[in-house]
Amino acid sequence: MATIPRKESTLVERVQALTLHSKGAKTPEIENITGIKKQAFKALLRRARERGYCVGGPIKEEHVVNGPRTGRPTKGATENFTERVREDSEEAILEALTEDSTSSDAIKSA
Repeated sequence: MATIPRKESTLVERVQALTLHSKGAKTPEIENITGIKKQAFKALLRRARERGYCVGGPIKEEHVVNGPRTGRPTKGATENFTERVREDSEEAILEALTEDSTSSDAIKSA
């Protein structure tokens, strides 16, 4: 079964949802205006409260910003790392071979 990609709400939509909630709007109305589903709004409100938000108080960026991602890094991030390691290794090998050939020439001429 394929997973359905979720639409992530923007910071503006989250601030708008919290503002509507503080003005007394009900969850269905908030969903109609912002597009944020009921469960997503409840999670947003819970996280905002954990970060210091009080209903009716000012809404700060720290209340609505995305948290750090968990889990395995994306494939692109690991490919960049692998490529950097490969380039560094190639340079180190070339330096080692160059040094060895210089020292072996000195030994042969002696």
